[in-house]
Amino acid sequence: MKRAIRLSGDVYSIASFSKEFGYPYTKVLSLYDQGYRDQELVDKLKSEQLVIDGKTFKSLLQASQYYGIPPTTFYRYAKKGKLKKLIKRKKLLDKYDLN
Repeated sequence: MKRAIRLSGDVYSIASFSKEFGYPYTKVLSLYDQGYRDQELVDKLKSEQLVIDGKTFKSLLQASQYYGIPPTTFYRYAKKGKLKKLIKRKKLLDKYDLN
C-alpha cells in the first residue's frame, strides 16, 4: 500500500480511512499530501470540524446538506464569515414555510 495510514495497529488506505471515519476523500488526500500522517492526520481533521448550533460537521458540504442550503451559497457565506446569519435566515423562512 503506497499511502498507508496507521491507527491503533490498523492500516488503512486513504479511501478506506475516508469511508471508515466519514471524512471527504479529497480532504484526507490533500492533508496526506501536505505531510500529515497517522494520528497527526486525525488530529488535523478533527481540528477543522465545523460546529454550528452545537452540531458538529466534518465539512461545509455536510453542513449545507443538513440545513438544505445550496453548497455554493453556503461556501460564499462561510468565506464572508456570515454563516450564522444565513442559518438564522433559513430557520426563519422554514418556520413560516416561506421556502
